[in-house]
Amino acid sequence: PCCSTMSYSARSSYSSSRMGSGGQLLRGSPSMLTASKSMSVFGEAGGYGARISSASSANSSLSNSMDSGNSMEINQNGKQTMQNLNDRLATYLAKVRSLEMANAELEKQIHDWYNSHTVVSHDYTSYSTTIDDLRGKIGAASTENAKLSLSVDNAKLAADDFRMKSENELAMR
Repeated sequence: PCCSTMSYSARSSYSSSRMGSGGQLLRGSPSMLTASKSMSVFGEAGGYGARISSASSANSSLSNSMDSGNSMEINQNGKQTMQNLNDRLATYLAKVRSLEMANAELEKQIHDWYNSHTVVSHDYTSYSTTIDDLRGKIGAASTENAKLSLSVDNAKLAADDFRMKSENELAMR
């Protein structure tokens, strides 16, 4: 597996803020939490050499009510997400491999079928001299037929001509 390469990347940002008493969004408040995550998938065709990497950062401006346990929860959630993505990618690559093997088997069966069902072509070169001789005889017979037809037409014209002459001589006497 060498030539084709796929890559996938995603970036996401999560933020949390609270609403003030007048319905306005309070930013930069003590309970604001911001987390960013960047994921990347890189691999070659056929699924060989696939690599998944991720980077995440969590910035928080927390009051005493939030402790570092929430930050760990975000990192743990990111690990679970990456594990889920790794599992999905592994399943996909296994499916691709099984389909490639099934495709190779079908191609082999098609090749074997064509080899066993070849059409035998007949060699008629031994008959070519006989065929050429018969073609020549047919051509000669056609020419002879045309000559005979022309002779018949000429004979009819000559007979009509003699009949006209004969009638003219009888009419003159």
